[in-house]
Amino acid sequence: MTDFLRERGVEFREDADIQSFLTLGIGGLVSLLVIIRSQALLEEVGRRFVVSGTPFVVVGGGSNLAFTDEPTRAVVLVNRAPGIRMGLGGEIVAASGVRLAVLLAWCQKRGLGGIEFLAGIPGTIGGAVVVNAGAFGRSIGTRVTGADVIDASGRCCSVGPEYFAFGYRRSRLKHANEIVLRIRLACTIDDPAEIAERIGKNILYRKVNHPSYRLRSAGCFFQNPTVGGGPISAGKVIEECGFKNRRFGAIEVASQHANFLLNRGSGRFAELDEAERTIVEAVRSRKGIDLEREVIYVAPSGEKY
Repeated sequence: MTDFLRERGVEFREDADIQSFLTLGIGGLVSLLVIIRSQALLEEVGRRFVVSGTPFVVVGGGSNLAFTDEPTRAVVLVNRAPGIRMGLGGEIVAASGVRLAVLLAWCQKRGLGGIEFLAGIPGTIGGAVVVNAGAFGRSIGTRVTGADVIDASGRCCSVGPEYFAFGYRRSRLKHANEIVLRIRLACTIDDPAEIAERIGKNILYRKVNHPSYRLRSAGCFFQNPTVGGGPISAGKVIEECGFKNRRFGAIEVASQHANFLLNRGSGRFAELDEAERTIVEAVRSRKGIDLEREVIYVAPSGEKY
């Protein structure tokens, strides 16, 4: 596989540290880490891995992932493929490796609104779609009109939004080994100044209320649970159980927002796992609520769970 990557001029590293590619910074060594910087290479290399049966994991901005402390045997594809354009139907067509901040700036400049709720969320548009990321009661899945993907058989195909089977902070691709190449998004025509104002307000809210701008985290760690027919704040429930500032080795429950687990040093997956299990058990015991993790864990085999 490395000979193939050299022939194509693809950047790769063997026995690489994954931590620097993850916002939480949790994980051990990766046997082969491949950095993709074009859509053409993402399609070619991605198809090669799928067809050959090579276990792999795609990492975008790395903002919703944690790897185990053990070496990862699967190949890690770091998706940095750029590219944004207007589609024939007035849609935005964005390469999956485009960072959300870049996409928002591109849209704002052209007076294209509708996705400002993503402002301040780290990561790429591909990763955001796979986990149906969102904020302020909205999710990116409502804006997806289609996508180009490499499916489980290695075929490159265009799909509609129903293919993703979007749910709250999930899609059918969240734990699947399929690769999103491009995303098509519906947009609205709006005043660039008003779009910029909404983006600014959302980023300010995050800076004031979330610790993730200054410290290593994966964003909100647990999904907001549904109680009595409606969602409630996971952070509030965790806070009421007394976990703010609680430490599990280098992992700390944030004092600013209890649904953020912070890596205060050289945090290990074992510490993160202990924090999760302790919080889940306490909330279930004291509140009768089952918390579900939003962050994706990656096993040494490459399996996501």
